[in-house]
Amino acid sequence: LVGALFLDGGYDKALLFVKRFFSPLIDQRQQQLVLSDAKSGLQELLQERYNEGPQYVLDREEGPAHAKIFTVSVRFHDQILGTGRAGNKKEAEQQAAGAALHKLATEEKSVS
Repeated sequence: LVGALFLDGGYDKALLFVKRFFSPLIDQRQQQLVLSDAKSGLQELLQERYNEGPQYVLDREEGPAHAKIFTVSVRFHDQILGTGRAGNKKEAEQQAAGAALHKLATEEKSVS
């Protein structure tokens, strides 16, 4: 379909079609990939921008031994970027990193 549009209407029309119909899908898929491994995404983002990584801090551990809930914050330069709560530390860290990525993306949009 894109090839036919290109041949019939040229590059600009084909590009407009791709941007209009595929960009939302690509953006959505990128967001899914980021959230599936938010810790890696946050690590890469901060390393790229500042040449430093985040620090994960266990803020709270509550509940009985067989059903603990962990609260973790992710920090960068003594600033809390996000927090997460889950039944294991790894998932709480992923949630904290996801919250941090969301916060950073929101801040970027408001500056732009």
